[in-house]
Amino acid sequence: MKKIIIPCLALVGWLTACSTPGPMPDTVSYGDLLHPRGIDMIPENLVEGGATPDDCVWLNAARIPQDRSHSDYYLEFRYAARQEAGLLEIAPGKCLIVTADGQELDFRSDSGSLNNRQQKKGVMTETALFLVTPEQLRTMAAAHRLTLKAIGQKATIERSFGPANFQRFQKFVSKYVR
Repeated sequence: MKKIIIPCLALVGWLTACSTPGPMPDTVSYGDLLHPRGIDMIPENLVEGGATPDDCVWLNAARIPQDRSHSDYYLEFRYAARQEAGLLEIAPGKCLIVTADGQELDFRSDSGSLNNRQQKKGVMTETALFLVTPEQLRTMAAAHRLTLKAIGQKATIERSFGPANFQRFQKFVSKYVR
């Protein structure tokens, strides 16, 4: 099993609130000495629609080229809540279910959010990474209705994509998914 460098997927900054100042680009590219081929991603793809303003959910996507003809693709599920609300505590295994026009896509995480839980200024965040296939990304981008369900040990959360979420996924797939 490959080791994934989690900080690269969360490079766009630390969470201070559910909204980001100014418009965030639909896709960004990033390169460094560890990833000379670069990383392409959807940053800060906030999926709105929670029952309360106490939590926030993001579903981002990333491409990490391995060589000229092969790339690995990931979904990054990020959850944030006030300290009083607590975390979902996403465990390893099947913990993210995306339903695209009625078709269920199950995603498993090797470590859940166990290695990526943080607390800062009364806000708790957790992030889980999921390997995704190009076909799964195409299915998500082509859907008319997309819901996601993250299953944690302490809570389960559901959200539905809005127009801006679809736009970001469609742009990412058309640019980076072969």
